[in-house]
Amino acid sequence: MGKSGAYHFTSTQTDFYHKILESKIHNDTGAGDAFFAGAIFAEINGINPLKAGTLLAHMTLQTKDTVNNKIKSS
Repeated sequence: MGKSGAYHFTSTQTDFYHKILESKIHNDTGAGDAFFAGAIFAEINGINPLKAGTLLAHMTLQTKDTVNNKIKSS
């Protein structure tokens, strides 16, 4: 949904998150992948998947690379 926010569905609830993080966009390539990677990681680790996905997508938009080098797996 991009700027319009995102939904997270489970068997018992539906969550919606819409938080616009203002910043200059350098490159949007990889932002969707970063969002889903963050959401999946967060879901597995008991963290809010929508907030984590939004944060990683935001970080990716702030770099000219397709993956922000500040995003680490550990």
